[in-house]
Amino acid sequence: PLVNHLELDGSIFYNDVKNGPLSSFDGDTFTFFVDTQDYISYGFELEGRARVVDELRLSSGIGVTRTQIDDLRDPGGDKAQVPNTPKFTAKVALDYFVPTDNLGLPGDIVGRIEYQRVGSREADVGNTFELRAYNLVDFQLGWEGEFGGVYGFARNAFDERPELQGSNFGNGAESVIVGRGRLIGVGATVRW
Repeated sequence: PLVNHLELDGSIFYNDVKNGPLSSFDGDTFTFFVDTQDYISYGFELEGRARVVDELRLSSGIGVTRTQIDDLRDPGGDKAQVPNTPKFTAKVALDYFVPTDNLGLPGDIVGRIEYQRVGSREADVGNTFELRAYNLVDFQLGWEGEFGGVYGFARNAFDERPELQGSNFGNGAESVIVGRGRLIGVGATVRW
């Protein structure tokens, strides 16, 4: 068979939050404050894992979320969305294991490739602008034995600059906090 083992997990959710704390900015006093609002969120998540062959495993997932703040409106007059909540997320990862015992070596060569997408989302409580969607790709390759391993990795391998958080300071002055770019390194694990 094409897939030897398949696992699926799914969930649907509906949250009705009263006096939920949301971070906001006051342009008159130039300070951030906690703005308590009533809001709802609902959506679904679906994850799956499959062993394609003994040495290769595939995992993936998607999530869809919708939100509405009861008493706030966006610039178009619709109910505002909860800030920093992506409407869509997705990930897919491929893990591989290559035994080295046929080479007379202990342990396994292991690797992972992972792709993650985070959809666009509102930057602030007033929904004055959106943070852009972003994509991240990570790689890892190493060796694992009974008591640990060593590996090399590349996080955010294509040097995406994700917009992680945003604020509107008034009169069109928008700011965003930008995430870290590419990170390349080596690591080790020890088990006992």
